[in-house]
Amino acid sequence: MTLPEHSIAGGWLGTYAYGGIESRQPPVRFEATWTMQSDDGRFSGPVLDDGALGEADTDGMQTGRQVAFTKVYVNQSSSYTHPIAYEGTLSEDGTTVAGTWRLSRISGTWDARRLWSEGSSAARAETGAEAASTRELVSAP
Repeated sequence: MTLPEHSIAGGWLGTYAYGGIESRQPPVRFEATWTMQSDDGRFSGPVLDDGALGEADTDGMQTGRQVAFTKVYVNQSSSYTHPIAYEGTLSEDGTTVAGTWRLSRISGTWDARRLWSEGSSAARAETGAEAASTRELVSAP
């Protein structure tokens, strides 16, 4: 299988928001680093939420511009013991991705923008300072 023009692999900074009855909760920022695991579109990597839940592992599949993955928190509390299902669509230029997530009866939306692409050490170095700056803004009171 040939990989799509724009791979999900790389660094991403985004937010996820709760929908429905949980929509009173503020959006949560996250940073993800995804790596392609094979030529068939499988990817995985860590996600770090700025919220109380912290670090999670992800495993997913990219087909064309469509992505689907599950997220499992490393330090699971009793409320978050099940995988969270995400699906989304990469933009045509591969710089953003957006979609929905679901955990049992709770669901919401998510979106992210690319910080760097896998295999691009120059881009990673360039945006590393931007990502650090963004993290400072996110954690500022």
